[in-house]
Amino acid sequence: MASLQFENVSAILAENPGVFSKPAAEELSRLTHGDTVCLFFVYGFSTSGRKAERLLAKVTAVEAHQYKGILLSPTQHVKTIQQGDEITFSSEHIAAVLAERHC
Repeated sequence: MASLQFENVSAILAENPGVFSKPAAEELSRLTHGDTVCLFFVYGFSTSGRKAERLLAKVTAVEAHQYKGILLSPTQHVKTIQQGDEITFSSEHIAAVLAERHC
């Protein structure tokens, strides 16, 4: 299973309201096997802050607010993970729930 440091989207929104939106708790509670989500993972740091990249993942397992998924998009900045790798993440890491047509 690939190991990534995901951005805590909930914390960013608390510090910077209005920067972007996050799925409502009700929407997250309906996530199920096969759904596609957008996550941000941190791949480095600079003087201006964290460097993050958007990734898409298909949910393969749900337990409470913890998820397993398969990485759908290749990364541009980290070569130790690849499209198709299994990842784990939490609800606070989910930036968007996407309709299948966006994948």
